[in-house]
Amino acid sequence: MVREKPKDLQALVNFLSGLVEKTEPAGNPELAADGNKALAQALHRLSEAVGELHEFAKALCEGHLDAVSPSRENALCWELKALRSHLSHLNWQMQAVSQGDYSQHIDFLGDYSITFNAMIQQLRDREEALREAKLRAEKRTKELTEQQNLLQYIMGQARQAILVLEEATGSELFCNASLIRWRDRQEKVVAAVVQRLRAYRSSGEASWELAVEDPAAGKKRLYAVETFPLVWMGKPSVVHQISDVTKEKEKLRRFEREAAQDFLTGTYNRRYCRKKMQEMLSGGIPFLCCFMDMDGLKQVNDTWGHREGDRYIRTTADILTGRLSDGEVLSRVGGDEFVLLIPGGEEKAAFSLLQMANSQLEKKSGKYRMRFSYGVESVESGDTRMASDILAAADRKMYRFKENQKKDS
Repeated sequence: MVREKPKDLQALVNFLSGLVEKTEPAGNPELAADGNKALAQALHRLSEAVGELHEFAKALCEGHLDAVSPSRENALCWELKALRSHLSHLNWQMQAVSQGDYSQHIDFLGDYSITFNAMIQQLRDREEALREAKLRAEKRTKELTEQQNLLQYIMGQARQAILVLEEATGSELFCNASLIRWRDRQEKVVAAVVQRLRAYRSSGEASWELAVEDPAAGKKRLYAVETFPLVWMGKPSVVHQISDVTKEKEKLRRFEREAAQDFLTGTYNRRYCRKKMQEMLSGGIPFLCCFMDMDGLKQVNDTWGHREGDRYIRTTADILTGRLSDGEVLSRVGGDEFVLLIPGGEEKAAFSLLQMANSQLEKKSGKYRMRFSYGVESVESGDTRMASDILAAADRKMYRFKENQKKDS
């Protein structure tokens, strides 16, 4: 057996170190003896095999699954080839998953297989949940569409005018047949109403009224509006139901006037007088309460009849009404009794007014003397008396006035 020289041994160590440390080997070691030729060839093949291993491993690390395969005889790369096969198959499975195929399953990559399969199961669960949510949404959409169609039909048949406006823009989304007919008859009025509705803002349901000038009728028309929010065809909207209540309001005002009016004289009645007094007391408004009693009305009725007595009453009421200023209220509170309420009035001015009215009434006397007795009660702001107490106080002053007149006559 030929013994290696020390330099040949060092060359072999350097060569093997280069392979292990991934440095370029400096060619095959020069082994002097002929017996080392086979060893040199084996080392050369080892060097090529390790080089292919390095290149192939580098390509896989960089994700190049289509890299050139090492030679079939290179046993060092067999496991890497198997790994590339697994990665290629895994890549194909991931592409299938990306296209919605959640049936993929792997069992050849150990812990990675567990993670991959768990991820696929989660995706399957989420897909199923989304599918169920989609079905529920489609069912709900169908129900909402049917409800919308039904609502549209009902609104279309309604006698009241109905207008649906988009909340954000005020755009008209729907109007029913009643509104269309109304628009054909009163285009300018409807345009004014729609303009007011677009300007209206409410956070919820509301009932309100609006007044719009009607040029053709030469007066204002009153409309009652019921407003509520609604999602219309997927858009946040506001629904307005509009009713013309002009006639109803006029009738109501007429009823209110009649309920508060004395039919014989056209002045207010006792009920309205007490109501007005209570309003001023509650509002802390100072006022004068002037109580008047017609002199001799019973004698006129007994002597000349009630028709003549009614004329006496109307004449008294007309003279007093003719001297009223804004805000003053005259009421007939009994057969021969009147009450005049003067907000913020002064007693001196009130007495002067009543004296002049009395003088004017006496000038109209004929077969009997026409005049009235009166008393004035002052009511200050914060007065805690009831209306009945104030009327009673003014009545007592009136009777003192009447007694004094009897003594003087």
